[in-house]
Amino acid sequence: MKYTIRYDDSDICLFRIYVPAAFASSFLAFIEQKNRENVPSVKKSPSCIDENYFIKLQSLVFETFDSFISSGLPLNLAVSKTNYAVKALGYANISYESVRGILSKSGRFRSKKR
Repeated sequence: MKYTIRYDDSDICLFRIYVPAAFASSFLAFIEQKNRENVPSVKKSPSCIDENYFIKLQSLVFETFDSFISSGLPLNLAVSKTNYAVKALGYANISYESVRGILSKSGRFRSKKR
């Protein structure tokens, strides 16, 4: 089993657990049993729960990034400043890689054809 632990700015510990396929169903059954027993569990991040959260976050990232690019900032600096701005607006669990991924999937990094 492989896992990663990350702490964000609000002292929330985020886990990513990699379980071999043979153990996945028994691991999930164990987690569900603990949830039924009302044992405190790891909170899901809002992006896992609410699709509207992701849509709002995505539009905020696009607007912020586009404003930095239109002001003449280089691409990497615009992504970095977008990350800081989005975090300052209450999305503390977003990372530079997440912002870059959102922008990449939208095609913001592709050069415009003439």
